Amino acid sequence: MNKYTRALFAFCLLVLSGSAAAVAITGAINIGGCSTVANNGSTSTGINFCGGFVNPFPAPTGAFAGLGGIITGGGLTLNNFQYSNIPSQTIWSINSGGLLYSFTLNSVQIVSGNSGDFSGLVLTGSGTFNITGGSSTYTPTPGSWIYSQSGASFSSQSVPEPGTLALLGLGLVGIGAIRRIRKTA
Repeated sequence: MNKYTRALFAFCLLVLSGSAAAVAITGAINIGGCSTVANNGSTSTGINFCGGFVNPFPAPTGAFAGLGGIITGGGLTLNNFQYSNIPSQTIWSINSGGLLYSFTLNSVQIVSGNSGDFSGLVLTGSGTFNITGGSSTYTPTPGSWIYSQSGASFSSQSVPEPGTLALLGLGLVGIGAIRRIRKTA
C-alpha cells in the first residue's frame, strides 16, 4: 500500500468516526390536551395551553417511541406562544429517562379559523427537534408540525447529514485519484 492510499484510507476512517458521533432525530409524536386561542377580538395572536399529554394512539415513533401517555407536570411541559415571539421559541419539552426532548418553533402559518371562529383554528409550521442527555449525541433536526384545537402533531424531516455527503464526495475523489495513479503507472 503506497503512502497516498494509506493517507486516503486514514482520512476516510476519520470522516466516518466523526459522522457516526451525531444521530439525526427521526419519528413523529402527537400531543393532545386543552388549549385556547389567544386573540385580539378579530385575529388569533397565539396559543395558550391548559394541560396536555403525549397521545399513546397513534404511538410515538422513531426517537420518540415509548413516550406515549406522559402528561403535563409528569414530564411534559407546554409553553404558551404568541406569533410575535417566533422564531426560536420552545413550545414543548419532555423529560423522560434521562433525556430532554424539545421542539423549538421557527415558523407559523394560519391555515384556517382566524376570523371569528377560533375553535376551528388550524396552524402549520416548522421548527427544530432537540434531544439532550444520555450517552448518544443527537443533531438538532428540522421538523414540521400541525396544530388544531384537538391537538398537535410533530414529525421530523429526513435531511441528508453533512458527514454522509462529505463521505460520498470523498469516495468520488478517491476513485478519481486511483484512476489517475493507474494512468501514470
